[in-house]
Amino acid sequence: MKRCWLSVWGLGIVLAAGCAGGDGEGEVALTALMSEDAFETSSVNDRVSWSMAASPREFSFPADHAAHTDFRIEWWYYTGHLLADNGRRFGYQLTFFRTGLHREPQNPSAWVVRDLYSAHFAVADLNEEQHVFFHRINRAGVGLAGATTENYSVWNGDWRASIQDNQHRLVASDSGVVIDLQLRPMKEPVSHGQQGLSRKGSTLGYTSYYHSLSRIDTTGTLTTNGETFIVTGESWMDHEFSSSVLEAGQKG
Repeated sequence: MKRCWLSVWGLGIVLAAGCAGGDGEGEVALTALMSEDAFETSSVNDRVSWSMAASPREFSFPADHAAHTDFRIEWWYYTGHLLADNGRRFGYQLTFFRTGLHREPQNPSAWVVRDLYSAHFAVADLNEEQHVFFHRINRAGVGLAGATTENYSVWNGDWRASIQDNQHRLVASDSGVVIDLQLRPMKEPVSHGQQGLSRKGSTLGYTSYYHSLSRIDTTGTLTTNGETFIVTGESWMDHEFSSSVLEAGQKG
């Protein structure tokens, strides 16, 4: 279930473009905002540079589940298989992305875009062979989206992932499709690469910090097509953060 971090970041950009307003101007403007040129220009103009994943990291949990807002790119990725009490089988995905645009914006407005938040929610009904997915994008604004640096909580609208007493809770709903799940890790977090430092390219600096919860006991409810099911199953969670994109010559 391991994923390429650059591909997931790219998915965040795609989701962002898809969630722009219905008019063409909004989609064009958002695509331009998230282009590689805009990314590089913003880096140059920032008064304070973003942190880099440069050396092995000593993770500390649950603190390191929370946001690392000194890094530019970050996401939390949940996927799982669920079995309903009547034998129905489902799969789900709930993913939150944070992409930094300006580490210390000059504009003091609460609506200034320091970070762009996007999210993806999907449910697969294996018995009915149906798959539905939803995505959204928001700025923090007045609490529309965000990720806390303490007491892990990340949200986009009414979609949320949080931890209390070492148990993760996932809540998301759209168009009558709803999950409300409690996730209890069965194993300690796994650090990828060299003590959490995951190399993405041959050049120094093209790295991320990356850890996973590879086996999570999952219980809760799932609603689809007007029916609510009590479900159990197993999930996987990835959390990754960095400040670099593809190096020259890479594709992904």
